[in-house]
Amino acid sequence: MTTTLAGATARAEPGYVRQRAAALVRNHDPYTRVLILHAVPQWSGEPIFTVGDAVVHVRACESQLAVLDAYAQLPEGDYLVVLTDRTAQDLGDAVLLRAWRRRVEMPDLWRAVPALFGATGCSRDLHRVGTWAPAALLSHAPPAGWPPARGTEVTANHALGNLLAHLLGRSLPEMPDASLVLTTLDAPAARSRWRAVDPALRAELTDWAEARLGVDVGFALRVGAHPSPVTPLAVGLAIAALWDAAATSSASGQATGRLIERHLEGRQLSAEAAQRIGASCSAVVRQRLAVNASEARRTLAQAEAVLADLGWQEGAEHSNLLPAGLSTRLRALGDALEQGSEAAEQALAQVTAHALAHQETPALVAARMAVRLTRWLETTEPACATLSASLSWQVRDGAWVDRAVNAVWNGSDDGALSQQYAALLARVAARRQTRDRVAAEQLAAHAAAPHPVEGSVPVERLLADVVQPWRRGDGVLLVVLDGMSTAVASEIAENAGELGLAEWVPAAGTRMSALAALPSLTEISRTSLLSGELTTGHGAAEKAGFAKKFPGAPLFHKDDLRAGAGAQLPEPVSAAIDDTAGRPVVGVVVNTIDDTLHKQDVSAMRWTLDRLAPLRALLSAARAAGRAVVLTADHGHVVEHATEARPGNASRWRTPDSGPVGDGEVLVRGPRVLSEGGEAVLLWRPDVHYGRRHPGYHGGASLAEVTVPVIVLQRAFTSSGEQPTGPKGWVAAPPQAPEWWNEQVRTVEVATEPVVSAPAKAKPSRGASAPDPRQDTLFEVAAPVAQEAEATSRPGEDLVDAVLGTSVYRNQAARAGRRRPTDAVVASVLRALIARGNRAHRDTLAAEAGIAAHAVEPTLAAIKRIVNVDGYAVLEDDADRVSVKLDVALLRDQFGI
Repeated sequence: MTTTLAGATARAEPGYVRQRAAALVRNHDPYTRVLILHAVPQWSGEPIFTVGDAVVHVRACESQLAVLDAYAQLPEGDYLVVLTDRTAQDLGDAVLLRAWRRRVEMPDLWRAVPALFGATGCSRDLHRVGTWAPAALLSHAPPAGWPPARGTEVTANHALGNLLAHLLGRSLPEMPDASLVLTTLDAPAARSRWRAVDPALRAELTDWAEARLGVDVGFALRVGAHPSPVTPLAVGLAIAALWDAAATSSASGQATGRLIERHLEGRQLSAEAAQRIGASCSAVVRQRLAVNASEARRTLAQAEAVLADLGWQEGAEHSNLLPAGLSTRLRALGDALEQGSEAAEQALAQVTAHALAHQETPALVAARMAVRLTRWLETTEPACATLSASLSWQVRDGAWVDRAVNAVWNGSDDGALSQQYAALLARVAARRQTRDRVAAEQLAAHAAAPHPVEGSVPVERLLADVVQPWRRGDGVLLVVLDGMSTAVASEIAENAGELGLAEWVPAAGTRMSALAALPSLTEISRTSLLSGELTTGHGAAEKAGFAKKFPGAPLFHKDDLRAGAGAQLPEPVSAAIDDTAGRPVVGVVVNTIDDTLHKQDVSAMRWTLDRLAPLRALLSAARAAGRAVVLTADHGHVVEHATEARPGNASRWRTPDSGPVGDGEVLVRGPRVLSEGGEAVLLWRPDVHYGRRHPGYHGGASLAEVTVPVIVLQRAFTSSGEQPTGPKGWVAAPPQAPEWWNEQVRTVEVATEPVVSAPAKAKPSRGASAPDPRQDTLFEVAAPVAQEAEATSRPGEDLVDAVLGTSVYRNQAARAGRRRPTDAVVASVLRALIARGNRAHRDTLAAEAGIAAHAVEPTLAAIKRIVNVDGYAVLEDDADRVSVKLDVALLRDQFGI
């Protein structure tokens, strides 16, 4: 009768067998090429493998005869590992004499582990894990081996962390955390790989990970092991909603029970554990929204499906991460629009606090624009008594109204919200129509007796009054964007800054305009513009007229702008722009806008530089050559917004003999009306058109059609870092957006804060941090900062005057050097902040102080360094990163007011 050694019931781990085989080969004894391991005589691994150049055979043997047979079949020079559960007495000397060390080796898996990691031992925490750990580390060793331990001992975190990462398909070395595990198991392939792991090992490793790496890691591994297609991230987001403080209804309680049963195998969660799981999953999805929004949205949709499956769809509506939560906030915003701008602002703040609100989707753009329109409705409508006032107001105000209306028009697919938007747009349209009606009457009077219009020029005078002055120096590039409205121009001007171009405007500080010839059609107004005189015609007439005005100046039309392979501009165009000496004026006509008006919906279109190809290439070429750029149009346009169709052939005008002047129409006649007979009936109502429906129209008398934008650009800085100069009467433009575009409308004007005499105070100690000595400075030190404060201010002097009158201010300003902002600019910024409750958008401050748009950042930085004495934050950026706030109390303290 044969006997077995006690405990010889374990199977041989393949990794251990390989490791011991390697030791056998390293022994280099030609007479002992056999290793006998005491194990269950079963082997499912490779029967033959190599260790270096040596060939190793593995045989499972249940008796002495089986071992001797294995000996007999072993090829000369090869090595043999025998797996048997027989004792040395059972095997006898005939077997043991050829075995390494002449014995049956008892497996010691722990002894094999350190070598796997290049260590000399295992830490206590690894030993305490259990015997499953060495077996798993041996069996699942990657082909390139485990990453070396960081010390002489291999720790549990290092060994099992890398084991977990390897089983999840991660590259090594890797220390898993909640973010890594949740992200990895979001992929179906990773979940399949994890489910393929032996269930016993998976359970042991999950328990260890939960204890050592966190409950969120254990949660991810448990959910990831389910055959369900639902990802751990989606379940975690559902948990975040269910354990939210607001989720206390009976429906949420029932849904919680279903979730535990369906996704957590009945394992209960403490509130603390659920909150950690929810927070981890939310953090991962928020991070993914910034780098891969489409994947993140799929996860969010699945989380909402999980909540629906649990019978608690409304739970998603409370979430600040799930799409349903954003939809709920948008509907609340719609309700607030009728309550005024203050309520709308608060509702918008709730919308923007949602994680998905940081994506520039049309729905979110519409929400912001709707609030802007609500602000605009609360501004005072100006009394535009003249055509010049009406045109100016279109440039300064109406352009942004039109831009916002276009964004809101198709702003929502939610039935209730779309109705609320429609009601808002109706209120806006009523006010805009009043403005258009007044302007149409003024336009008719002007057409009959043309006269100079302040702030605007007739389109036929644009070459003489704008292009001619800017041709001096390095020349000018005239780009006529056919059909560009003032609304479109406002977008393009903003985008031009990304190319290092700055806008210039007349000395009054606001953008000028041109007045289209009538009717506002391409063959009339564009030909008049490019010829420098009132005339009609097409491309050939435009080129002839342009060459007559500027001899030798090329004018490129659509067919001239088709570039060859690999180029953005044709060579003749590039060469003309580069030749600033020989061709001081170059003209280009871009038809993209006018063409688009006849082909596709433009109501919510974003007019970027890339959409208007080849505009970006043209601007870049002009900047490189040092040319100024005049961007203008021949006329504007109105957008199709459910307009009323009336009989006729042209979109927005007709001849007087086709019928009497009706509602929404105006009769114009005079020298600037170039239709047959010198008269025409024009539509001034934007919601009416003649003939066929198109995405957009022009030819009428609305302000959006007859006001021609004029945008002048040149390099913001020369190669030496200096700001270029412009012709006499032109200045670098401050931000042009109206105040309501960026600021909440204030119905009560805040008076300038009076000065209250007070003794000098010590430097504040309210927890403000000291200045960072590593921070770059804009100033050359000219004088030490005075520490004394002025005791009192003169009677009637306001707070800002008092600050500027202190020696502290004088010393701070002296340190700023020659490029410091003037006292007037500093005073304007401070007063603008005080007047607006000590917080304002930086564009509002720049417009108030006349700071050029491209110089806003450096100017505000310089003002901060002057008023932030010793680095204390008197003036600082607000959390939204576009607004600036003033600490008036700290201002008083620092300047001793």
